[in-house]
Amino acid sequence: MENIIVDSSTLTIKLIDFGFACLFDPEKGMSEVVGTIMYMAPEVISEKKYDQSSDMWSVGIVAYILLTGKFPFPYENGSGDEAA
Repeated sequence: MENIIVDSSTLTIKLIDFGFACLFDPEKGMSEVVGTIMYMAPEVISEKKYDQSSDMWSVGIVAYILLTGKFPFPYENGSGDEAA
C-alpha cells in the first residue's frame, strides 16, 4: 500500500505513482502486462486484450485490503513463500 498516502494537514487520502499511466483508446484496448501481480485483473495476467474495467478489479483489491488488512487471494512470491 505504498502508493496510498494521507495528507495529514487535511486528512485527505491520495493515490500516487502513476508511472504506467497512459491515454486509453477504447477502440484499441490494451494488452501489456504491467503493474503489481497481486492487484492485476485475470485478463491482464493471462495477456488477453483488456479495457479500463481491469482497473476496477484493482480498486476492488485495494478496497478489500483496506477493509480487512489482508489480500483477498493467496499468492506466492518469487521464492515460493506465501506472502502476507
